Amino acid sequence: MSKLLFCTDTDSGSISVIELEKDRNRAEHEIAVGNGPRGPVMFTKNGRGLVANHAGNTLSEIDAYSLRETGRIEVGLAPIGVAIVPGDRYALTSNAGEDTISVVDLGNRKEVHRFIVGREPRHMGFTPDGDTAYAAISGADYVSKIDTTALAKNDPEAIADTVREVGRIYLGRGTMPYSVAVSPNGAYALAANNQVSFVTILDLKNDSILHEVEVGSKGARGSVFMPDSRQVLVTIEDTSEIVAIDTAKGEVLERFAAGPGPRGIVLDPDTSTIYASAFARKTNNTKHMSMPNSVSVLHFSPKALTKTAMTKAKPEGREIKVGAGPCSVSLFQRT
Repeated sequence: MSKLLFCTDTDSGSISVIELEKDRNRAEHEIAVGNGPRGPVMFTKNGRGLVANHAGNTLSEIDAYSLRETGRIEVGLAPIGVAIVPGDRYALTSNAGEDTISVVDLGNRKEVHRFIVGREPRHMGFTPDGDTAYAAISGADYVSKIDTTALAKNDPEAIADTVREVGRIYLGRGTMPYSVAVSPNGAYALAANNQVSFVTILDLKNDSILHEVEVGSKGARGSVFMPDSRQVLVTIEDTSEIVAIDTAKGEVLERFAAGPGPRGIVLDPDTSTIYASAFARKTNNTKHMSMPNSVSVLHFSPKALTKTAMTKAKPEGREIKVGAGPCSVSLFQRT
């Protein structure tokens, strides 16, 4: 049994794979995929991975065991992110080049439906039951609420009529949300607003804005909730930091140094470790970690991640070299 970290390297057209048990400072494997891969590799429980090829209008399929590309699925124009519906039968991908979202049947390996949303959809997350997805609509400054009940219940006859945008939560002019993460308890979502200095916490019970949290700079990109949903971590690309936020109170708890230009972020709760992709193509002359084209590793004490506040937490930091233009990271546990 081994745990792997997958890093999407946009400029290299590949996926770097790091075997975490080996504790090395460089990726051990590289999987060639399509042109301009974007977003994290998303996995089904049996190790079937999907990543969007932004310049190729396809999804690459990856096998987490053989560590190779096994096929490609055609979708819409300029796909930029993938989310797998709980149950592993369907996936959604946002087509930023044509303002649509595709539904992909993973059993048949083909797109089965495509619907219109606002301008430039980006990364999305699902509620735990899989009945609803929330997607960042970057060019129109809102979060899209999407009815995915037919996908969660595996009702193919209802997909064309019911899987669609059913609501919009406007975040404010010029916010340009880059991604949406949904909390494990399904109560909250965080919209990482890329062009303003605050991020938005949403109350999903009412589909309303709960907090606008000032983070000190524009450039929010990715986020991940703690398992108890009481805290959320956000990458700030412009200041090369990770910001910890109290979800219910909407207060910044602490700031942590990261590699230059962090974007994607993932948490390994088993080891109390955070991984963030450093997208910057060169060092950005900050006081923080300095290695471009890397993954920042922040290892915390278990207590720091489980108590309500992370104030004054002191993580151990290091960097792992990967391919060019790392934009996103994900984890998979091989059994």
